[in-house]
Amino acid sequence: MELTVYIDVLWLRTFFIELQVCLFVNLWMKRECPVIHILWVNAVAAAVQILLFVIAGYGAVVMIGGLLLRAFVLWVLFRPQTLGVFLRLFLWGIAATAAAGGIFGIAQAHLPKGCWFAAGCIVSACSLLVSLVLEERRMVHDGRVYRVTLHQGETSVKVMGLYDTGNRLSDPYVHAPVYILAQQEYRQLAGDEPAARLIPFVTVGAGNRLMEVTTVDALEWKGGRQAKVVVGRAEQEVFEGKDYRMILPAAFNDCLKGDNGCT
Repeated sequence: MELTVYIDVLWLRTFFIELQVCLFVNLWMKRECPVIHILWVNAVAAAVQILLFVIAGYGAVVMIGGLLLRAFVLWVLFRPQTLGVFLRLFLWGIAATAAAGGIFGIAQAHLPKGCWFAAGCIVSACSLLVSLVLEERRMVHDGRVYRVTLHQGETSVKVMGLYDTGNRLSDPYVHAPVYILAQQEYRQLAGDEPAARLIPFVTVGAGNRLMEVTTVDALEWKGGRQAKVVVGRAEQEVFEGKDYRMILPAAFNDCLKGDNGCT
């Protein structure tokens, strides 16, 4: 029995599955990798998988090569800092691949030729959307995690912020609470210029230290806005593997109530 394989269709199927996997990991684990990077890396990865298929046929070589290639793609896109974070990314990727591939397989087996591919893409996208909505509800149901936007000039950065009543860090120079932000997002706002100022703070086990801070134009969240917010740069490992990229201070509760100059 002859089996005809259309390389272009196989590449598209592989590309869409791998793309959905990386988008899923990117959004679910809040890695915030630029979408354009995800697109071109997965386009190349799909082409490499097709090349393996043409050279070796479908078998252990392709399966092992696919797993190693996926591990490499996840490392290139998300650059995990620890083995634990990398394993989480890889396992989520395997689970997402099984789900997306299974959806395509079911669609191909039960739908007319020409319809299964479109149906598989639509169902996979819908399942991804549902999972993200459920995750969003899980994160904010207890009122501790907020989606906020920071503005500095023409630059805007959207992050998930954890409301922490234990964060009472204050800038002694301007007498304002400090919003602790992940290093990557901090650099998007402050650029690579020298620190605006350094403030002292104390950590358990590390003693007295200094934190780089700057004042941004505004902080926005659903239903409110605060002008002139002090943002501090945290070390990258503070937010590794977390679902949020900012730690909101205890004083943020006053903003939620409309006090402390917030609108």
